[in-house]
Amino acid sequence: MDEMKKLKLKALIAGIKEKKTARNWFAIGALVILTLGGTLFFWPDQDINEEIVFTEETSVGKIPDAQNTQTIPALAIEEELTETQIPDDTVDIIEDSRMKWPGRGDVITAYGFGYSETFDDYRFHSGVDIALSSGDEVQAALPGTVTSITENPWWGYEVVIKHGEDLETVYKGIKPIQEAAGYQVAKGDVIGQVLPRIAYEGMMKPHLHFEIHESGITVNPMEKLN
Repeated sequence: MDEMKKLKLKALIAGIKEKKTARNWFAIGALVILTLGGTLFFWPDQDINEEIVFTEETSVGKIPDAQNTQTIPALAIEEELTETQIPDDTVDIIEDSRMKWPGRGDVITAYGFGYSETFDDYRFHSGVDIALSSGDEVQAALPGTVTSITENPWWGYEVVIKHGEDLETVYKGIKPIQEAAGYQVAKGDVIGQVLPRIAYEGMMKPHLHFEIHESGITVNPMEKLN
């Protein structure tokens, strides 16, 4: 009888130990699962936090010290440029260098090779023809000196104004207001009036023939007129 009790007692102890071991493994497994789950859950947040901190540190590092920054009003900059970089006499020179239209009208014949109604052929046209009415005033395109006033059976009168060393403007098909050359003109001064018709371009309506010469060579007036 005692032997049976001993065997039962041993079996009971062994069962208790097995349950205890199983319980321990279960607890270990649960702990491992919780640990892995917590790591996976919190790891992305750490990356985001680190990235935010890095970005903030980088941005903060680029912000200049407000105490060492001097603000200059835009109006002060404009006034300084106007006073120091663009003096009044320079503004006048710049304004005078911009060529004025000698008459307000449409360009009816362009510079270069084209068809001539008068001669019924293609030839080079050394200036531009500006449509005006007979008697309309013609103005100096730039300030300068009237160096030549000549009468021509083909053009009527031709007036030449010299502007500096290498630049001249030529006005054909006009009646000059003065007969003799050698006088000074300002930009916009009236130098003559459009004639009713000129022989060289007799098939055309009244107009001004306007040329620009640079170093003795004609250039396209449309590239110079403002």
